Amino acid sequence: MKKFVSILILLILSFPVIVKAAVDENTGVGLYNTRAECETMLDQNDDLANKQASNGYYLTCLEVTCNTNIVAHNDLAPFASNVTCANGNTNPFLNITQSGITLKQGIDLGDSCSTNDQDLNYLADTYATVLYQYNCVQDSDGGIYISPNNTSPINITNTSTNSDKVKSPATGINTYYIALGSIAVILSIGLYIVNKKNLFKKI
Repeated sequence: MKKFVSILILLILSFPVIVKAAVDENTGVGLYNTRAECETMLDQNDDLANKQASNGYYLTCLEVTCNTNIVAHNDLAPFASNVTCANGNTNPFLNITQSGITLKQGIDLGDSCSTNDQDLNYLADTYATVLYQYNCVQDSDGGIYISPNNTSPINITNTSTNSDKVKSPATGINTYYIALGSIAVILSIGLYIVNKKNLFKKI
C-alpha cells in the first residue's frame, strides 16, 4: 500500500513537466518544412485568455512562398482573428519580438525567389513562427487607448518599462497547484483512515 502511495505521489509531483507552456518573452521561434509542424507550435497560445486579453505575448505562423518570383508571407493565425482585447480595443499596440524569418536569408517579404529548384534563389514552401508582444491599453501607434464609452484616458505611467515584464495570461500552472493541493488532502485523509483501520486490527 505504501509503495503504491509513493508511486502515486511521485507521478503527481512530476505532472508540471507536461503542463501546457505559456507564450511569453522567452518563447522561441523557428523555421519548419511543413505547415503541421508550425501550427503545432501555436498550441502554446492560451486561446481562452486571448479572448479576454489585456497584454501579453502571442505566437503566430507565417507561410513563406514564392509567388511570381517574389517572396510572399501568409499569416496562418492572424493576431486580429485570435486575440480580443477585453477593453474593446480593436487595434492594440503590437510589436514583433522575435521572428523565424530572420533565421534564413532570402525569405523576407518582397525578396526575389524562384520556384525552379535549379536556381540559386530557389524557395520551397517554408513556415516560420513569429512572436508578438501586445498591449490593449495602447493604440497601434503607442498612444493611450480611449474607449468610445469613456472619454477619460487610462493612466499607464511607465508603460514601456512595465511592458517588458508582462507575462501571458493564465498558463494552467495555478489550476494545477489547486488540484495538487486537493489531491494531497484526499491522500492524507485516505492514509489516516487506512492507518486507523490497521490500529483497530492490532487491538
